[in-house]
Amino acid sequence: MDELYTTSLEIIRWLQSNYPQLTGFMTAVSFFGSENFYLLIMPLIYWCVDKRLGRYVGYLFVISLLINAELKHLIRAPRPFWHDPTIAAHGSGEQEIAHQYGFPSGHTQNTAVLLLFFASWVQKGWVWAAAISATGLMMLSRLYLGLHFLRDLAGGLLVAFIILLFYWIWKRFIVSRVRKQILGQRLLWATIPPTLLLIIYAAALYLLGEPETAVSWNSFIPAAELEGAKTFALAFGAFFGWAIGTLFEARDVRFQSGRVWWQRVLRFIIGIIGMLLFWRGLALLFPTEPTWLMLIFRTVRYFFTVFWVAYLAPMLFVRLNLADADPKPEISIKSWGV
Repeated sequence: MDELYTTSLEIIRWLQSNYPQLTGFMTAVSFFGSENFYLLIMPLIYWCVDKRLGRYVGYLFVISLLINAELKHLIRAPRPFWHDPTIAAHGSGEQEIAHQYGFPSGHTQNTAVLLLFFASWVQKGWVWAAAISATGLMMLSRLYLGLHFLRDLAGGLLVAFIILLFYWIWKRFIVSRVRKQILGQRLLWATIPPTLLLIIYAAALYLLGEPETAVSWNSFIPAAELEGAKTFALAFGAFFGWAIGTLFEARDVRFQSGRVWWQRVLRFIIGIIGMLLFWRGLALLFPTEPTWLMLIFRTVRYFFTVFWVAYLAPMLFVRLNLADADPKPEISIKSWGV
């Protein structure tokens, strides 16, 4: 084990032994970087606060989720409590088993991507300070809970910066051209990134072969391999659901996120109920064996769950008169006369 791993373990032991009273607080902080939290925040912003902001938050979340899942499974790095079981007893408890590989930290990556994006959207100094502080606190919580090494946290931060850089390039040089294209071309633009990531993922797994088992933490490897594939299937389905759903919503629905507060609340309640029905209902219907079939249906399940958020729920809101819709753009044909 290299020196950085050893240093990380020493810091974690020191934090947990000297500040055991912070376990509950750090666990709460960690929740705000979890996938479940963002799966609630994403539709809240999109349906009830600011549709345009919500659309960007959704795209950044699903691309960050997909990239993180791919990197974790390909790099196959351990977590601290895999090396030292006493850390697990102090850290995550029964609520977060953390079967996945550790590098890069998904909580750090997702938090940095979304909070720094939000700060750039608002463009106020105090928001930037809050976003940076919250990201730092998230990193500390993951270290304290024994779920990540320092290298994992640095990796998550680096990947977040790269994602935001590509987002800036997209906004600055590409998006204006894409908006002028027909639906089929825009669908192609939206689905190329996850498709390329899938191809890279499959090819890299094939070339890497089976994971190295001559390590002290080899008992965690089977669960980590399965969880890596499951998380990639989740993220891949979610990306396609969001990309296709938002494009069809812009063509067919064009809902507005405004109106009075009680209508926004009602939209959120109805929308979340529908999302849970897709998420949990399809899980009960779809097979769990064999693994390859489970992964296909898991992708389909998360596609429809997110497609509901992006397209079906807004359509329902408009039909129930809980949301207004922009008029369909008129296509005028210029008459030249004879």
